Amino acid sequence: MAKLEYSYRKTDDDTPVSLERIEVRPWGLGGRSDQRFAIGSGSNSTATSTIWLEISYSVNEVQFFHTRNF
Repeated sequence: MAKLEYSYRKTDDDTPVSLERIEVRPWGLGGRSDQRFAIGSGSNSTATSTIWLEISYSVNEVQFFHTRNF
């Protein structure tokens, strides 16, 4: 898992610190070794090297984006 956090505060006022976070989690193989994937551009691949990823983006613990892709 990878987690990137960025916090900042404006120097000209007393606003609280804002925290942005991006998390990337690998889950494992996306299919069987004999399973074929056909991608729209005409590329083909097998599931032997396909890994599911979960990506999440949040600001101050409020999630704005979440997806699972391979």
